Amino acid sequence: MPATTPAPTPGATITPDQDHARAPTHGAGTGTGPNTGLDAGTTAGATTGPNTRQGIGTATGTVAGADTEPGAGTTAATTTGLNTQPGAGTSARTTTGPGSELGIGATTGAAIGTNTASNTPTTTGATTGPDNGPRTGRDTGTGTTTGQGTETDQAPIGVAIIGAGERGVYYVGSRMAELAAETGFRIVSVHDRLPERARLAAAHLDALYAGAGVGHTVGVAPDLTAAVTDPAVQMVLVTTHTNAHLEPVRAAVRAGKRVYLDKPISVSLADARAIVAAEAEGGAPIMMGFTRRYERPWIDAIALSRTGATGTPRMVLLRSVIPYTRYLQLWHRTNAASGGAINDKGSHHFDVLNWVAGPGARAVSVTAMGGRSSIFAPDPDAPARCSECDRACPYRRHETLIDVAEGVGRVPNDSWLDATDPADRNDNCVYLPGSDIDDHAVVTVQYDSGLVACLFFTIFGPYAEDQETLEIIGESGRLRMERHSGEIDLVSGHGAERRVIPAGADNRDSSHFGADLELVRTMRRFIAGEAPPAGVRDGLASLELVEAARRSMAANGRAVDPRNQEFL
Repeated sequence: MPATTPAPTPGATITPDQDHARAPTHGAGTGTGPNTGLDAGTTAGATTGPNTRQGIGTATGTVAGADTEPGAGTTAATTTGLNTQPGAGTSARTTTGPGSELGIGATTGAAIGTNTASNTPTTTGATTGPDNGPRTGRDTGTGTTTGQGTETDQAPIGVAIIGAGERGVYYVGSRMAELAAETGFRIVSVHDRLPERARLAAAHLDALYAGAGVGHTVGVAPDLTAAVTDPAVQMVLVTTHTNAHLEPVRAAVRAGKRVYLDKPISVSLADARAIVAAEAEGGAPIMMGFTRRYERPWIDAIALSRTGATGTPRMVLLRSVIPYTRYLQLWHRTNAASGGAINDKGSHHFDVLNWVAGPGARAVSVTAMGGRSSIFAPDPDAPARCSECDRACPYRRHETLIDVAEGVGRVPNDSWLDATDPADRNDNCVYLPGSDIDDHAVVTVQYDSGLVACLFFTIFGPYAEDQETLEIIGESGRLRMERHSGEIDLVSGHGAERRVIPAGADNRDSSHFGADLELVRTMRRFIAGEAPPAGVRDGLASLELVEAARRSMAANGRAVDPRNQEFL
């Protein structure tokens, strides 16, 4: 295990819109593990098996295995198995194992098997097998990557953001502005039911575009209709409160726009099914923002579980001990608005369980115990918000270790400070009466394939590096992925072999450990016609598990069929 990283200092300011530029590095190393690469380069070589590439510039070689290598430039390393090498620099490598690459540039080489490369502008070579876009698979060979390459600006893609809160603007929108030259995304307007919040959000995004050297100004749409019908807009991001997702999704679909919908899909199954129906009505897929689908350690762990390294997955444990007391301090504090922490955070986790189970498996039984602990018992004498409180408190908003570590060590803009409605503030006291959400649960899901999965979930507890882990057990092995470090601990061959695989992506210091940057890049490919990693049917399947778990908890753990929400 790596040495423990010192906890951030309370009170330190880390803005949610950090600019994470790549610094050039040079290195040579040897590693073992799935290797996925963002290589800036032109690729030439022989490939066997399905290969996915994303990179800009020049690369030469033959690749063997699942190869993940974020880096622009030239690197030298020899790898067997699953290898991850972040870094911009110099590299020549030999790789064996299951691997993923994504690349934009010129590619030459011979490919045998199912080889997929998203390479622009030039591809030459002999190919045997279907060649149909980016994906993760098996490759065989050795390779050398050389040079920084040349970035080609994408054609502008106009975007409207509906909901100018932290997720829409200070995470996804900010990453869009930072990657504007690479992706072509131009945020045309933001709309929010709070006009001042929208105005300040637009100013924030203007500054990021300027910092990226892109001359662009973001507008403020006066209403939803104006935002989604603007002819300059091709894509609509829906990042409103969860209970308000349906209307903007319908409006955007009916206006003929492509849609990104942040998770969870909704607070009710009725609205979720209506969103699925709207997708069918529009005839184009809707992309869902389950961030773990875009986060390298999760991608590699689940891909590895399908290689036979552990045998067929039989049991899964997803452990989430993240002190997200912010759920009691933001609009999420009521089930009516958010569905609670078990929906907002748990929707990620249930999607992961379904992802591990695979597309052919269906959840058939859910049992759950949990609810609201006494830790946050209402205190009518406490000040209503942190900014008005002088008590010694470990939950003070923007000063907790988790807030500082995740880049929310300050209020995004004054609209949160000036708000009087608890739904519009982000520093409500954790003891403020009126919150009805659960704060912990242990949920067991049985699939028709025989897989049994367990979610161990809480929003209280300590800030620690093992805050979120995924463990998959098969008949001959097990893997344990730790999100914070990005490491995968793999035991295979009935215990005969053990490997610790570094799977963290480049730019892990960016939001969601770099997943939001990958999400934005995936959006660009989504606009170009690529199917999204997760869609609204995945959102509905996750919400079915959320609702079944809530129903089971209310009935003291009685089993619920998530397909119809009836007790078994």
